[in-house]
Amino acid sequence: MIVASVALVAFAVGAALPAPAGAGATGDRATKQNILVIQNYIERYGAAHRYTYPSAWKVGAGTGLGELWPDSVYGSGAMLSGKGAGDFTYRRAADQHGYTLTGHLLGYAEFVVSGRMPRAITRLRNEKTRVSVALIRQFVDLWADQNDGLYPSGINKGTFVDVWTAWPWPTDAWTSWGMSEGTQPGSFTYEQLKAGKGFSIAGHLSGGNAYTIEGNADDNLSNVMRIHLKNEIAMSRVQVLKDYVDEWQAAHAGTLPTVGQMTPGGAVGLAHSWWPANPWTLAPMAASSATGDYVYTPNGGSFTISVVLEADALYPSPYTAQ
Repeated sequence: MIVASVALVAFAVGAALPAPAGAGATGDRATKQNILVIQNYIERYGAAHRYTYPSAWKVGAGTGLGELWPDSVYGSGAMLSGKGAGDFTYRRAADQHGYTLTGHLLGYAEFVVSGRMPRAITRLRNEKTRVSVALIRQFVDLWADQNDGLYPSGINKGTFVDVWTAWPWPTDAWTSWGMSEGTQPGSFTYEQLKAGKGFSIAGHLSGGNAYTIEGNADDNLSNVMRIHLKNEIAMSRVQVLKDYVDEWQAAHAGTLPTVGQMTPGGAVGLAHSWWPANPWTLAPMAASSATGDYVYTPNGGSFTISVVLEADALYPSPYTAQ
């Protein structure tokens, strides 16, 4: 039907369609022809507006939709929106990317045409949405790299002002505006999972479908490397604390420092100009069971001192200084 409407462009542009003499089959044929002319205007508008078809108020005489608006075969003026013979009704689809146009004939008969955004364009926009979601995932991972491995609680273009300078923020394939949170095609939804250790991004496609990417800190290579580095630093720093105990014991005839003395503000800490920092909190390592802190246990003439790590297969926790 769309092909037929294109063939009628020259007829529509040439002059307003006159109401033919008589009625019946001749009048209905003219009404069908007029409907195809209006359909041509609607299709032309859709192609110029990314296949978002006009709203109902736009389809009518004097709205600028078409150069010349056809006259009603059975009336005394332009075809109107209505159900009388010679008039039409137009209904745009809920997603704005399709429509139905009905011409009303004699005897309550109808001539119905419709149109929809071409499937090839729909597929292309869906694919662009998938690519955009993958790009946003890169932003989320970069953000986590700069925020101790934790993913953001919510995202928008402003969230990544410090990390997205290398790439532009993706655009909505359906509106050409910046991609934003929502559930309509071309938008996305984001959810933080596992108290910041994971996330889910869903890009919304046509037909109510979605393309979803999930991630977690354990799968983020940069985050895994960062955890391993902090564990290595913590292990080296608890070795320094062991050296402090050994020095104290040697200087005090084999007597070990007490738990209270073996603190940043205790006698051992005050005897040294530098006390190791917790790689996770950056505060001085404290006597506690928190990650990055130490546990000192004197036992007669011997002792153990260990550090709590962020454990994984390579770094069982705690680590005891050797």
